[in-house]
Amino acid sequence: FFFAACSYCVMANPCTSCPSVHVGSKDALSSMFEDSPGSRFQEEQSRSFWTGYRYKCQSDEKEYFKRYEHSTVRAFQLWAIARLILDTLLPFYHMTSGIDAVVFLLAYIPNIAIATTTLLMVSFMPRCRKHVVLIISITVALLAVSGGIIVHVHTGVWFDQAMRSDLARVAERISDDIDAKRDLQVYLKTALSASILDLQLALTLPQVVLIAFAGLWRSTFLACLSIPVGFSIPLLISPLVPWAIFGTRCVGGCLLIAYLVCNIVSVTRGRRRGFMLERSFQAALQMAVEASRTADSILNHTLKNTMADAAGDIEMFLDTHESSSASVQHLRQSLASLRKGMRSCRHRQAYLQLAAQRYKVALIPVNLAEFVSELTSGRPVLVDFPRMTVLIDPTLCSLILDNTLSNAFKHGHPESPDVRLTIACTPNPLSTARSLHITVSNVANPDRPSVTPDYVQQVLSGETQRSASTSAMSDHIGLQHTFLAAGALGARPS
Repeated sequence: FFFAACSYCVMANPCTSCPSVHVGSKDALSSMFEDSPGSRFQEEQSRSFWTGYRYKCQSDEKEYFKRYEHSTVRAFQLWAIARLILDTLLPFYHMTSGIDAVVFLLAYIPNIAIATTTLLMVSFMPRCRKHVVLIISITVALLAVSGGIIVHVHTGVWFDQAMRSDLARVAERISDDIDAKRDLQVYLKTALSASILDLQLALTLPQVVLIAFAGLWRSTFLACLSIPVGFSIPLLISPLVPWAIFGTRCVGGCLLIAYLVCNIVSVTRGRRRGFMLERSFQAALQMAVEASRTADSILNHTLKNTMADAAGDIEMFLDTHESSSASVQHLRQSLASLRKGMRSCRHRQAYLQLAAQRYKVALIPVNLAEFVSELTSGRPVLVDFPRMTVLIDPTLCSLILDNTLSNAFKHGHPESPDVRLTIACTPNPLSTARSLHITVSNVANPDRPSVTPDYVQQVLSGETQRSASTSAMSDHIGLQHTFLAAGALGARPS
């Protein structure tokens, strides 16, 4: 492995410590985990039904709305397109009945204008999407008024068509009988208005489904109430719609609206309860993760201190017992292993910060001889480096070189890997600072394929699979951490 670590003649700012995690007592933890979702939901919801069960916490309310905003916009767009197609085709369908399609088209112009305007607003104006629920509510209220107008207009058109064409001979026969003519007109108005009103009420069902999908809000609740009111305003002043027809449909519409409101309340409470249940689980999981991370950090610190104490005791023993016996050599090897374990504990903190992209590079003056001596302690490595002080990040550099040297021994020749560490200091053409070129080389294992740049890229992307020619101890994590640390350091690995 080869890599070049660029050094800069500036001192980095000290790394700010992460926010400390305070883990509560056992009672506090158990009370949080034992808190029922129902009670948590009652605490988080607003004070009354009129608010639409909005959360007291504004951030929770914004996140809840954002979760359903996209699906609500898509549902409204589909509804608007379907409504436009229906309101455009219906007038032309009546042309086959001999009715003037222009009159029917004029009656549907408000519906077409409302659907087109709102569709364009929601589709091409991102700011309007934040108010999609309000737009749905206003659209439903306007379409209810428009439906009442359509009932009035269509009843008059069909009545004139019947008197002039379909029942022309009947009207002529009873033209002298005023009572019979009046009874015929009342019957026609009753039958025609009932049929047209039933059709318009049926066309209101898609709006009802759309409101139910949007959920309970103040605007949608008012939109539900506006459906019977919107139909009633034109029909109350229309002389063509009998009161009996209007009254029976009005009662049925009110019952439908009551069922709609109950359904919306049930759907909304279920959504919000599920949302808060998920939030409570996320909070409990986050708390457990933070507690585990804190305990892990404490254990890591304790292990590092314990290894430091053991290394210190061995070093004191070796200072007083100069010997070349095998037992003393084993102790020296153990001392090197303890120091490597201490470095691994420091590397663990760097791993976490690198994975979270929060690592701050800290360049400090380091004696190169001491750095190399500590790094190669306990390893038969041939070294070649200048005697000087350099400005590097010792944590990242030792992380990279520890992994690289370990790989050189683990994947090199099984008998004589001949691992070499060479450090050269050369001028940097891009700045006044000088660059460190660090090279780790070994004798390759003849039973395994050589490492190529394509293979390295596959390892970094996770595309490679363990094969028979790969070492059983290889999991590619070391190489990935090496390149991750090199990227944070600003080095160019190769």
